[in-house]
Amino acid sequence: MDETRDRVAELREQAGTIRVRAIEANKGLIAELTAVWKELNALAGGRPEVRKLCEHVAGDIARLEKLDLAFDTEWLAEAKRARP
Repeated sequence: MDETRDRVAELREQAGTIRVRAIEANKGLIAELTAVWKELNALAGGRPEVRKLCEHVAGDIARLEKLDLAFDTEWLAEAKRARP
């Protein structure tokens, strides 16, 4: 029984570490895509094909930001549940 409890604790810690990495990676992707979007936007003047690409990249950023918000919301709910 103690082995199971110990293993569950290890897996909980491992899952937490992986979740932190996922959040950090997501934030990194948002930053990278934002830099790409800014450069594309600067080059888009009078070029509809570039403007379309800017819109596509902006959509990707918005989806990643939505995921980031979902992570934050989930972690906040978890923290509230974990309070004694």
